[in-house]
Amino acid sequence: MRVTLDWITASTRLYRVPGWLVVVIVLGLCPPLLGGWFAQSSGNWDLFERSGSITTAIGLVVASRRYFQYGVRELAKLRADDELKSEMTELLEDVLTAKEGLALSAFGTFVSGWGKYLGW
Repeated sequence: MRVTLDWITASTRLYRVPGWLVVVIVLGLCPPLLGGWFAQSSGNWDLFERSGSITTAIGLVVASRRYFQYGVRELAKLRADDELKSEMTELLEDVLTAKEGLALSAFGTFVSGWGKYLGW
């Protein structure tokens, strides 16, 4: 396999993050922030722990965006017919979405598991 200079410059180029992805991440981080605020005022950190599960759910939905866009049956049919051709920007957006969704899910799982001990 031969690597050309065009592929190297295309792989290191900075791409613009879609605006909807920023909104989803902000919405994913809001439940722990609000839960922490309520927990600090009430002194009950169980609410903060439970807010992590909301963030985990949002992260998993974001990570599986591709399956919500087409559905499992449509994806299988498109792959079988070899019609699933994507542009480089769409592929990079899918990778970025999956990574950020899994990061949100990991953060939510951490808050859900260790939220009581993170009380400030």
